[in-house]
Amino acid sequence: MTNHPLSEVYNWAKGNLNNPVLLTYLLHKVNGQTQGSLFMLLREPRSRVPSAEIEVIHAPNYEQAYQVIFSLLPFHQTAPRPDILRPSFQTQQEVIYWIETGRYLNSQ
Repeated sequence: MTNHPLSEVYNWAKGNLNNPVLLTYLLHKVNGQTQGSLFMLLREPRSRVPSAEIEVIHAPNYEQAYQVIFSLLPFHQTAPRPDILRPSFQTQQEVIYWIETGRYLNSQ
């Protein structure tokens, strides 16, 4: 996945498995085998199974080239979720920052 348009996000995710990310979830698994998109499974700290999913989509024809979609998995409707479920970004660094913190890179 070295020349893939999501390679930075993929490499960051692979290097941060089991680390805390968005809303104190832990990054459980990453799958980068789909062309133009990347899936990450998140789990709550006390759980062994994932309770949420993040899909990162690369759409170069749009003004914001990266879209992130946060979804709760079935049977986990009470799990925490971010205020914005479908944010868009210009760069992979902005995507990574949002997944890590839940905030936009340029906002304080």
